[in-house]
Amino acid sequence: MSKEWTQSAHSFLWIHEITTMQPADLTTLVALTHELNIACVPARLEQVHQSDRHTIHLQLRTLEKKQWLLLSWHPQAARLHLSAPPPKQPDTFTFSQQILHQVAGFALVSVRLTSPWERVIDLQFAKRPDDEVQWHLYLEVMGKYSNAILVNANGEI
Repeated sequence: MSKEWTQSAHSFLWIHEITTMQPADLTTLVALTHELNIACVPARLEQVHQSDRHTIHLQLRTLEKKQWLLLSWHPQAARLHLSAPPPKQPDTFTFSQQILHQVAGFALVSVRLTSPWERVIDLQFAKRPDDEVQWHLYLEVMGKYSNAILVNANGEI
């Protein structure tokens, strides 16, 4: 086997891995919510930026640092993870503006699954870390049925 072939085959595999995302399974989401609770809770929501119709970025400030949390409900790439800051482009989407208007300044007090066998993540926001939860941002990570929904404490959209 030649060196050129192995390098090109390796490049092809690497590109293939980048362009085809694995769906997030329940085990991954359980581990992810645990890690995000350690890294991001409690944190104040400072900015919201929607980079496309399926992706929002939340800027969270903890006592130690500022970080960006990416939420995507894309049909082929639904996911939730810490990320780099979003691209510097105008945000013209109303969903991000609604989140910013309702939840900016609130504290992210919990990141958890809604029930043990569901792939729905509940980001809970309260005025202060010890207060009652006033807003829920749900991220459904379910392939082509993925969605993001902002509801108040009464479950109203």
